[in-house]
Amino acid sequence: MARHVPGALYAPMNKTFNTVVGSLVTDETMPFVLIIDEEHVEEALLDLVRIGYDNIVGFVTPEGLEHYFEAGGACATIEEITFEDVARMKDDENVKVLDARFAREYAEAHVPGAVNASYTRLPDYFEERVPKDKTLLVHCASGARAAAASAFLARNGYEVKYVNDAFAAYAEKYEVEMDKSALAEVA
Repeated sequence: MARHVPGALYAPMNKTFNTVVGSLVTDETMPFVLIIDEEHVEEALLDLVRIGYDNIVGFVTPEGLEHYFEAGGACATIEEITFEDVARMKDDENVKVLDARFAREYAEAHVPGAVNASYTRLPDYFEERVPKDKTLLVHCASGARAAAASAFLARNGYEVKYVNDAFAAYAEKYEVEMDKSALAEVA
């Protein structure tokens, strides 16, 4: 979040890699440049090909990316905030809380007034559910899914603040809402 190539998507090389790419990259012909440690390149290539993404044009190591930035290469940032910031900002008319968790998690407890847009479904409905004219405070349960959602939304022109915090901490300190009708639908 602190510094990345403008328009980059966040897809960590862990068990969520295929899910993030498969969910948030809607054009399988798009050329990919990976930012990855060299020892993980082959694994990433195999994972991408297995899910139908085979236009990988190159890779750069994190160190190479740092050299690019040091040489004046274009960079972008996404501000990181905590749930304490969310509690303070959530009622501002220019702000909307976006809950990137799955529907069942949202239904069980969410920040009052938040909109639910699961990170794996963002390309399907972000334009209809997510307000373009507000700063989005994007969160999930721990910050991992919100990081991918924040990068995707920023890439698509949204003003985003990434909530790098645990929702459980918010739920312990602040009021939450429950959506019983949605719970019945997802049950």
